[in-house]
Amino acid sequence: MEYVIDSIASLEKLKRDKNLKLSIRKIKLELKDFNSTASYESRMNRSYFACGCQSGAISVGLSLLFLTLNYSFGIFNFHWGFAVGIIFFAALMGKAVGLIFSKLEFESLYKKLYLKFLSDQYWLDQTYPFYARIVSGMV
Repeated sequence: MEYVIDSIASLEKLKRDKNLKLSIRKIKLELKDFNSTASYESRMNRSYFACGCQSGAISVGLSLLFLTLNYSFGIFNFHWGFAVGIIFFAALMGKAVGLIFSKLEFESLYKKLYLKFLSDQYWLDQTYPFYARIVSGMV
């Protein structure tokens, strides 16, 4: 299912409703007069659905590289159980760091889109057209 963000209410629902992540597969932005919709849409999808696997894999790879170089040059003498512990710890920390960074990116995008809805009376024009005309002095 595709979740469409076209109002401030749908944006807030995306952030507030935790069960929504289970039922949607893609976030689509439908905003008028907004040039970088595709960029924001791809970044929003990437950060909203991130699981931390990529950063976990990178940290495991780096720890394996470190352990291999260490074994090759004999710098430290690790017990094999300690080496497995290092790999496991690297996987957990990499995943945690990936989740934290994706959460921070999602919060940043959320704030930018929220301000976009508030700027230029965008959401007032969409939701309360009569009020927007009063504010602008057209009535």
